[in-house]
Parts: sequence; C-alpha cells; structure tokens
Amino acid sequence: MNINVESLKDWIIVFGVQFLIALAVLIFGWYAINFLSRFLRSRLQKRDIDPSLAEFITLGTKNLLRVLLIISVMGMLGFENTSFIAVLGALALAIGLALQGTLQNFAGGVIILFLKPFRTGDVVEINGEIGKVEKISLFYTFLRLADNRIVLFPNGKISNEQLTNFNVEPLRRVDFSIAIAYGDDVSLARTVILQLCAEDTRILTEPPPFIALGELADNSINIIIRVWCNTADYWGVFFDMQERIYAVFPERGLNFPFPQLDLHLVNGVEGIGKQD
Repeated sequence: MNINVESLKDWIIVFGVQFLIALAVLIFGWYAINFLSRFLRSRLQKRDIDPSLAEFITLGTKNLLRVLLIISVMGMLGFENTSFIAVLGALALAIGLALQGTLQNFAGGVIILFLKPFRTGDVVEINGEIGKVEKISLFYTFLRLADNRIVLFPNGKISNEQLTNFNVEPLRRVDFSIAIAYGDDVSLARTVILQLCAEDTRILTEPPPFIALGELADNSINIIIRVWCNTADYWGVFFDMQERIYAVFPERGLNFPFPQLDLHLVNGVEGIGKQD
C-alpha cells in the first residue's frame, strides 16, 4: 500500500495546529470557568443565600460549563458532537431512573433552599413531629426534637406535605382555658386574670387579652384565655400564667372543681332486702 508522504505531512500539520488551538482553548476555558465560579460564589455569599444552595449553584454551573467546554474542544478536533451529546443524554437518563427517589429529595432540597419555608433554627412541625431545624442539606432536613433526638426528613416528602412554621411571625397568641366551680363569680375570675396579665410584662397590651366564658361543662365553668406575646416568650407565658392562676385563685375565693356525682333517692331505702 502506497502512502502519500506529502498528504500525511499536511494532515499532521493541520491536525497539530487544530490540536494546539483546542488545547489552548481548553486551558484558557478551564481557568476562565474557575474564575467565574469563584466570582459567582462570592456574589451569592454577599446576597445572604443559604451556604448549601450557594455551593450547589456554584458547582452545578461550573460542571455544566466544563461539559460544554469539553464538547466544544472535541468538536474542534473533528469529533461528532451529536453522537457525543446523545451518549451523555442516555447516560443521564439511566442515572436518573436509577436514582429516582434520591433525585426527588434533591429537587425538594433545592425548592426548600430557594423558597425558604423555614430556616435553620426555626421551630417547625413536620409529619406530626415538632422540633428545631438543626440543618438543611440538599437531600435531608435534620430536626432536633424536645427530647434531643435528631430526626431526618427526606426533602422530597417535606416539599409535598403540609408544614407548620412557628417562627415565621414575630408574635404568637397563647390559648388555654381555666375551670372554676359552679357558684364562683365569673366576673371576679376575669378581673383576677386581667390583673395577672397586666403584671406579666411579656404579655402584650395590643392586641388586648381576650377572656370569656367558654363552656358550661358537667363539673365546671370553663373560661377561655387568649393573650399575645413575642414568639420567643410563648412557652414561658403558657406555663407561667397557669401556675400563677393556680396560686392566686384560691386566695381570691375561686375554687377549682373536680368530678363529682350527686345521688337523689326518690323512695328512700324502704323495702330493700324485704320479701313478700
């Protein structure tokens, strides 16, 4: 087989020039992508974006640009980009099907970090569990419960279910009820409760406390109490007010009821045990 030396030389020169140009583009593009990634990370940090989300955006952008750079360089070297992209697409589809649940959690994590229905440190209720958000990752949310257990919730599940955030608003209403015995003065009970509310500086005057007779139960008169406070003071007000009421009510002649049963004898006890 005859080899055309001149043609081979021409091909080597042309390919060599293309290779050097492609190599230069690859090196320059690689450094440019790194520079853009550092610039993007610094801008995201200045905008007070969650660190996990900032890292995800930075890495995602960097890797996408690198893939596009490699495809461009291979095209400069004469490779068919269409086939290469098709292979990448098939590979991405196979990985997506294999990691369907994981990708759902990943998408949920991105939604949570973008929309921010809650932040680290918030007290939330998720799937019936109430606790403090310890950490938000791209796949799981870590919730610290009152007994110091850590529960991991998949972000995909959180993003598709009802969630209660107790820290979104600066103010919260404290609701509870107190029972007094039948025959006690309801107006006096209301006056005493209002005095206790005025003595507690954590309870706000606006909106004013709401106190009303809520129910005439079988063994008690139930008084509804609704007061407003700062969110951070909620549990302190909830427990302290009930303790203060328990201590003060007896001093003011107000009684706490207990279950009781009244028996009425219609015919007395005559005839019991007698036989004709």
